[in-house]
Amino acid sequence: MIHNKNFKVCRMKKDLHKFTLIELLLVIAILATLTYLLLPSLGQAREKTRQAVCLSNLKQVGIALHSFTLNNKGKLPGGLWGEQSPRYKLGKNSGKFGTYLAAYTNHPDPTNSYQEFTLLHCPSFIRNAEGTDPIEAVQYRKAGMSSDWKSYFGYPEWQGDPSKEPYFMSQVEEPSEESFVMETDSLLDNAAKRSVVPHHSFRGGGALRSRGFFDGHVEISTKGILN
Repeated sequence: MIHNKNFKVCRMKKDLHKFTLIELLLVIAILATLTYLLLPSLGQAREKTRQAVCLSNLKQVGIALHSFTLNNKGKLPGGLWGEQSPRYKLGKNSGKFGTYLAAYTNHPDPTNSYQEFTLLHCPSFIRNAEGTDPIEAVQYRKAGMSSDWKSYFGYPEWQGDPSKEPYFMSQVEEPSEESFVMETDSLLDNAAKRSVVPHHSFRGGGALRSRGFFDGHVEISTKGILN
């Protein structure tokens, strides 16, 4: 009798450890729901990390910009093209930030061949068009215009038109309000000669841009297109 009683108790304990089909389905449903809820948060966290890297890169470009002006009697680098892809080469007519700032950002000296200027390659950029190369794509543009609508960075020589000399840092009218570089709303793929819209989750209809300012601070903001 005692043996039978013990057998029943042991069997009851074993039965307690068994899951019914409904219980298993319930557990799976709970796990699926948690995954659905957590994945967007994880994606946002990854994007926030990429944003931080992007702003850190622009901060380094800003420091290099000030170092360049200190070594060039206060004069800004230039002339620069409006479109700024993350690459550079030797020659004033290349019109790239990297050509002038490579020495201040631990990049190799410019040569006759293009090299990557990593600080102007945003980690949030995604190849979202077939054949689009992040190194070829224009992800940033120079900014900063005087009150008479002249670029602080001037322009390189182009098709017979003479180059325009850059301004001095002291001539920047509102350093804390004027960007020297900002993200574009769409990317120009130089290789394919087409525009592609970047996948940046922090963009609000293209209004939000990562920006570096002449006073050295960086931010993601909705300030004017030119500044």
